[in-house]
Amino acid sequence: MVIGQDIVHKNLKVKYLYILKRTFGVEEYHYYIDSIEYCCDKMERLTNERLFGFGAHPDYPATKKTYSVYESHCYAEGGGYTEHEISFCPFCGKEIILEYVGGGNVIEE
Repeated sequence: MVIGQDIVHKNLKVKYLYILKRTFGVEEYHYYIDSIEYCCDKMERLTNERLFGFGAHPDYPATKKTYSVYESHCYAEGGGYTEHEISFCPFCGKEIILEYVGGGNVIEE
């Protein structure tokens, strides 16, 4: 613990890449995290607990370039998730920066 100094929070920075999948002529981008620099401990912990994350919920392919809060839905037949895009950390207020670092591989199925 540092006394007498301000704790400096940095922005949450997500570096990502993508793969384009073509299945029967339908194109779908799948985004993958290359690296993450967290803005605060709470965001890192909740991302690791899969309540926040990049793109779709980790159980599904990421088809959007967003950082999201995941809302779970439970039904008798199963469940699912809804992503709510966020641009700033709800805990420390720092901006979420998404940076494309490469990709473009095409997979034909």
